[in-house]
Amino acid sequence: MKNIIIGIDISSKTLDICIKEEAVSYFSIENKVQVIKRFLKKYKTDNVIIAMENTGRYNWNL
Repeated sequence: MKNIIIGIDISSKTLDICIKEEAVSYFSIENKVQVIKRFLKKYKTDNVIIAMENTGRYNWNL
């Protein structure tokens, strides 16, 4: 089981994601429930800390 930190910058259309595992990686995904579920499913067996900015209604999908 790995320890992973995920930081998310939220906008109405995308989530800009920074993941710190052994290395740091950056990418964007759509701000849609199905896309978010598919992304988070990859980490279900790991210890994950998720930090996000509170942008009102745009973070509801997450």
